[in-house]
Amino acid sequence: SHDSERAEQTDELATLRLRYQWRTRGRDDGLRITGRGQPYYAEPGSLEHFLTARHWGYNRQSGGGRRAYRISRDPWALTPVVEHELTCNTEALCGYEFGGALAGAPASVLLALGSYARVHWSAKLR
Repeated sequence: SHDSERAEQTDELATLRLRYQWRTRGRDDGLRITGRGQPYYAEPGSLEHFLTARHWGYNRQSGGGRRAYRISRDPWALTPVVEHELTCNTEALCGYEFGGALAGAPASVLLALGSYARVHWSAKLR
């Protein structure tokens, strides 16, 4: 379950601090990130663009099968990250296969301001 979510903007552009907390198997886990500076848009071809320019999603249906959906939204503005911390048992949260990969230092950390989105559902996939 997700216990709390908090965003605090300390002044106009200077600092944005976010904290997200949850419980995994009775343990308090969380993510803390601090962004500072002028928001920017990812350059086409960059890792940031690859990670944020997602226009399709997939999910598992409760009755079985999967469904694809298209997302219409404006590009996300990114804030430069100056500090981050993940306190989490990644193996307990994501399983053995992904846990080890997530336990190390990240290749990148992004703080996206987000945007309104519209979801266009498609037919069920097999």
